[in-house]
Amino acid sequence: MHLKKLFRLVLLIFGVAVTLSSCKVTKYVEADEHLLLKNEVQVDSVRLRSGKEYSYLRIKPNRRLLGAPLYLLLYNAGNPEAEKGFGHWVSGLGEAPAVIDSTNLRKSAEQLSRYYFNQGYFEAEADYRVECNDRKRAKVYYSVTKNEPYFIRNIDYQMNAPELEEIVVAQMDQLGFESGDQYNAKVLDKERGRLTELFRERGFYDFSKEFIYFEIDSALPGNLVDITMGIENKPVQEGDSIRYDPHTRFSLRNVNIVYRYRPDQEFGDTVSEYLGYRFYFNDELGFKPRLATDALLIEPGDRYRQSRVSRSYRHLINLKVFAGVNMDFVPVEGDSANHFLDAYVLLSPFKKQSLGLELEGTHTSGNFGAGGSVFYRNRNIFRGGQILEVRVTGALEAQ
Repeated sequence: MHLKKLFRLVLLIFGVAVTLSSCKVTKYVEADEHLLLKNEVQVDSVRLRSGKEYSYLRIKPNRRLLGAPLYLLLYNAGNPEAEKGFGHWVSGLGEAPAVIDSTNLRKSAEQLSRYYFNQGYFEAEADYRVECNDRKRAKVYYSVTKNEPYFIRNIDYQMNAPELEEIVVAQMDQLGFESGDQYNAKVLDKERGRLTELFRERGFYDFSKEFIYFEIDSALPGNLVDITMGIENKPVQEGDSIRYDPHTRFSLRNVNIVYRYRPDQEFGDTVSEYLGYRFYFNDELGFKPRLATDALLIEPGDRYRQSRVSRSYRHLINLKVFAGVNMDFVPVEGDSANHFLDAYVLLSPFKKQSLGLELEGTHTSGNFGAGGSVFYRNRNIFRGGQILEVRVTGALEAQ
């Protein structure tokens, strides 16, 4: 019944909007403004009915439903100038008129030019033309000329990190681009992501894609470019100044498992060890140590590997014993030669026992009714991740 009433209310609002505002789509468009009715993009004189190009336009016509700008009509039917009340609420369901302005039109054209520039059309040109009528309505036509694309001639690299250079040189044949390919900035960015994952898998735990850059030299005869890949050194704060150090690999010194972790409290005052792992807790550890160590794929002494960290996190979540799972890695201070990390596995358990009630509606053979169940759940009943659930279910139907 509630859904039917809501549906009728929406239809009523739409009906009122159409009735009151069908001839007033420019009600809140000023005399020197124009409402955008249509965008059209042409690339090399070919009209595009759809495509990614349209996503770069900063002004888009008001949305339509069943061929009518109902969201604009809703906005006009209410009172957008009111701070509260029914008129304010009705206008809030709609959207303000899409009014064109020269700044956003120019930026839209620049975005289209940049879009094709990033695909290797370095000399792409984009412009726009506006058709207005005396009823404060307008259509905008964008025109793009791509011109000739540029292609990759040579690929080189330069970096001041010997360990990273070794990895890059060993996999140059796996780059996502090669000589002869058309330049594409998206492909280069994807390569930055691939190399970042590779480096983090090889021990560079704090490496990010922002350290990788590409220098593009297009001042060559013909439509050719040379690409040089570089890697910036890591900035390190030292007092009031910053120095830049080469990236280094890290290994794990200690793996610490913190039970009942809370960010506003110190770790538990009880410490125990199991298979080289350290456990921090208060009073009693709520699970057998093996429950956590079997889920973890990282061990003291291991080289840092991002994939093992991610899989360990998923394993702990999938136990359905811990409501919160986080993993932090802290560089060991004063260890400039060996480059170790201390790992902290931060666990917050679910409430061990819970009692609940679940209700639902039923509809069988045309008969409506209600059903429900009462359940008792015990998480980690034997301290090994086992979950016990007892559920009693019942239902009533009207005949």
